[in-house]
Amino acid sequence: MTPLLSVLEIADPKIYTLIVVILASQAMLQHRRISLLEHQVQVLRRQQNGEEVISPEVKTMAKDPKKQIAAMVLHRKQNPRMTIADAKWDIENLS
Repeated sequence: MTPLLSVLEIADPKIYTLIVVILASQAMLQHRRISLLEHQVQVLRRQQNGEEVISPEVKTMAKDPKKQIAAMVLHRKQNPRMTIADAKWDIENLS
């Protein structure tokens, strides 16, 4: 078996492409995690202030396991800047 560095030269563009792809995917994952945490903090603040985070219609739909996906879709329609992961988190963490 030939070592990777002996097969690819240091100036080989494949190495740079691989490094860029790895770094970009890590950055996207970090961004997604931060975005979800920001959403969770925002929800907790709204709950502390006594605001409704989820509409009553979405809450009733979310109680039925067969309608949970429809509840997420409706929740996203009511909150246009919300991601799918944010809506899923809200539905799963109804209090």
